[in-house]
Parts: sequence; C-alpha cells; structure tokens
Amino acid sequence: MQISNFKQIIFIVGELCFNLWHENKNIKSIDMKGLLKNLGLFIIILSAIILMIAYFTGNVNNNFVLGCTLCLGIIGLVTHIFFNKRITD
Repeated sequence: MQISNFKQIIFIVGELCFNLWHENKNIKSIDMKGLLKNLGLFIIILSAIILMIAYFTGNVNNNFVLGCTLCLGIIGLVTHIFFNKRITD
C-alpha cells in the first residue's frame, strides 16, 4: 500500500469517527451499573486476546502467560457472577 493511500484511509476513518461522535454526543451517558455488569466479560475477553497474541507470537509454552490468562479468566468469571447477582436494574 502506498503512503498516499494510507493517508487517505486514515483521513476518511478520522472523519467518520468525528461525524459519528458529533451526531451521538447528545445520547445519554453510560452509567456505572452497566459497566460493572459487563466487567467480568471484559476481563474474560482480555484473557482470550492475550492467549491469541501468545499463540501468534509462538509463546504458547510459557507457563507464566498461560497461568496469568487462566487467572484472568477465573477472575472474570467470578466478577461476572458477583456483579450480575448484586446489581439489579
């Protein structure tokens, strides 16, 4: 890909993001309850992303990476269960 094409793509994506932000800035803000209810899912997705990065870099035999992602997955599962039981709409 040429540099000029890359600049055009970046400009178009930036313009699109600005237009979406400008149109949606009057939408109700995200509340903390909604974020906490999904915190566990975000942690589980983070652990899956770390596992994918480890796979693509060829670092799958490293027990530290695998152990950390296992702990993140368990923490995410427990967090998801805890916050969904405690927080009601």
